[in-house]
Amino acid sequence: MISKGSAWRKAEQYGFDMSIIRNNLGLSPHERVVEHQKALEFYLTLKAAGKRYYARLGKDLKDLDRE
Repeated sequence: MISKGSAWRKAEQYGFDMSIIRNNLGLSPHERVVEHQKALEFYLTLKAAGKRYYARLGKDLKDLDRE
């Protein structure tokens, strides 16, 4: 069980969703690495899709900051 000290309570009161942290703390280190790898692969897939999409539009991803 996670001890809910004052910092934890303050974060909850401020509006942070502590359920993600609580769930991750329940995982083993190996399970955390596996979850991180899945998230990284998802990010890289989205990034590649974005590059393909903007290439079809004739834009560079760096141009997004200028629009």
